Amino acid sequence: MKIIRIKQFEDLLEEIDRTKEPFALLAGGTDIMPEVNEGLFRKQTVYDLSPFENELHFVEVSKNEIEIGSLVSLAEIASNTTVIEKIPQLVEAILSIGSRQIRNMGTLAGNIANASPVADSAPVLLTTEAVVNVVSLNGSREISIDDFFVDYKKTSLNGNEIIRSISVPFNSVSGKYGFRKVASQQEAISKITFAYAIDAKSVRFASGGATKFPVRLLNVEHNWGQKQSVEEWEKVLSKDISPISDLRSTVEYRKKVLANIISELALSSPE
Repeated sequence: MKIIRIKQFEDLLEEIDRTKEPFALLAGGTDIMPEVNEGLFRKQTVYDLSPFENELHFVEVSKNEIEIGSLVSLAEIASNTTVIEKIPQLVEAILSIGSRQIRNMGTLAGNIANASPVADSAPVLLTTEAVVNVVSLNGSREISIDDFFVDYKKTSLNGNEIIRSISVPFNSVSGKYGFRKVASQQEAISKITFAYAIDAKSVRFASGGATKFPVRLLNVEHNWGQKQSVEEWEKVLSKDISPISDLRSTVEYRKKVLANIISELALSSPE
């Protein structure tokens, strides 16, 4: 593995545009280094993003949203007063990620770029309808978070694109928002994550760990407001998800956990 540090951002985009081999981008390194240490990292080239603080390390607040540069650490986001006030469920999701050291090093962009099924921030971003801002030598474009995750550890990023920032809309004043995570005390990695956004205009639910990549629970959204038992919510969830089975939990366990969370939320929400 070779780590390449390029000084000019435009030169980085040119290098990525012409490279033919798979590569990785190094920001916090919280996903790359464990794979390297375990001998599981397969990419031969890693581009170091640390020289690009001016281009990628920024936070911009507008009337309705906050734009977070891809080099802003998770710890910085969790301590940002605007995020704490306007999107507290994102803070909750971030604080559930690993240790303080991981949050000091890791980034929001890195958390979703890996497209892990259990990326803790992903359900919150899905329910806030965030936008991923990407850049390449060809220019820039916006990707709705709904279209960003396409398969297990696969995103809709083109091979020559990198994440510049993530734009996250603020909660509405009268809405109800939240984040839940299910994992044993011994596991830093989630079994199931769940986020919700309920306001006057719409309801939005999303989960991680429920399928190959984080997803909106569209059938749950469609059935929201109907009185359902836990078993009935399980049937609804079967249309939204096909959970992956791994050492952390079984398919049926994950579905039952989600159904219980949704049922509890329905009972606590005004009709």
